[in-house]
Amino acid sequence: MRIQLWLVIVSGLFFSLPAFAQKDPCAFGDQTTKDILCIGQTKLEGTIVDGSTFVSGDLLADNAELKEMDVSGNTTVTESTIKNNVCVVGSLNANNGDFQGNLVMESEKIVLNNSNVQGSILVKSKDKTPILELHCNTQVSGGITFEGKPGIIKKSKNSKISGKVKNGSIEAAFANEHCVPSD
Repeated sequence: MRIQLWLVIVSGLFFSLPAFAQKDPCAFGDQTTKDILCIGQTKLEGTIVDGSTFVSGDLLADNAELKEMDVSGNTTVTESTIKNNVCVVGSLNANNGDFQGNLVMESEKIVLNNSNVQGSILVKSKDKTPILELHCNTQVSGGITFEGKPGIIKKSKNSKISGKVKNGSIEAAFANEHCVPSD
């Protein structure tokens, strides 16, 4: 219930503040900024955001450092750190992502590759079975909960879930994947 209310509030923010939002294309380079509010495709490359990041559209974050992240769209995170909670309505694909809070997802597919989640993961899906893929030494410190449809976690042998899994199952997967050690 809290998640739905939160999503309604965030959605309302996206549609009530269009005059203040940067529109497609929304791109930030190697810089520090307080807040980001973008409508449309958003690209962050080497960007540090000290406040909130709200995106209504697809997000590509490469070598970024964000305080918190709220995205309504497909999200790709590479070599990036998010210090607080993450909320994504859409897919998430993370490579070397460091998520220092919780992940709250309304998604059918989440891929974490050589990534770290220090909090818990909540995945909501009403229509299709959600799939969470944990590749190449991905670590989840908290639990994983699937709300709505029961989910499937496809986990490589060197990935780890420290907490409990609720309303989901774990499958051994990716036996032949080649993982490159992280720096």
